[in-house]
Amino acid sequence: MRGSSDFESRQEYEAFLAKVFAGRNANREARLKEDQATLRSLPERRLNSYQRRRMRVSKGGLVRVKKNWYSVNSRLIGELVDVRIYAERIEVWYAQRRVTHMPRLHGTGKARVEYRHVIDMLVRKPGAFAPYRYKADLFASHTLRMAYDELKRVHSSSLAADKQYLRVLHLAAKESEAAVSAALSQLLNSTQPLTLVSVKTLMNQEIEEPSVQVRAVDLSAYNSLLHHEAL
Repeated sequence: MRGSSDFESRQEYEAFLAKVFAGRNANREARLKEDQATLRSLPERRLNSYQRRRMRVSKGGLVRVKKNWYSVNSRLIGELVDVRIYAERIEVWYAQRRVTHMPRLHGTGKARVEYRHVIDMLVRKPGAFAPYRYKADLFASHTLRMAYDELKRVHSSSLAADKQYLRVLHLAAKESEAAVSAALSQLLNSTQPLTLVSVKTLMNQEIEEPSVQVRAVDLSAYNSLLHHEAL
């Protein structure tokens, strides 16, 4: 222990702790049984393992939980939502339905913004992208970041580049991030212009399936087996 962090995974660390606890508690077994004999029955219903907060979604599509910010779908802007705060995750509920969940941030002043939550809002108001406080979270992959840099290079207007990138990001959110990234990689490594149209074209290209021919099975071989069994 003593400041060491030489563990391959969290599971390995937890196993190490369990071994330490077992060794320390071995001599306390008798006293534990004495305490257990005086304990009352557990409550009939399980106690909640989370804290609950009711809050309004901000104009930026965010909720502030324990001095950190989390994004929710932009259609919930201005709505009251229920937030369940667990030890390691945050759940957001609306109309008695869980609408999103995410790992909980620890510390203060941090943010977890999912581009799929805010992309609809930004596509409608592309001028808000340049000064967006959490702009770095909208580059979900290295390929998307490279694509944005390329758009900034070829467009004389920053707003034009932002509009084009947001449309590409919107396509990734609604269709497939993997397919969009694959198309972007191909465009970045070619002389083709990087546009929403060119991305869609590559995504919609039909992949020629390999021709597979299966020979008919000669059933006479099975007849010969039956003949041998009869002998």
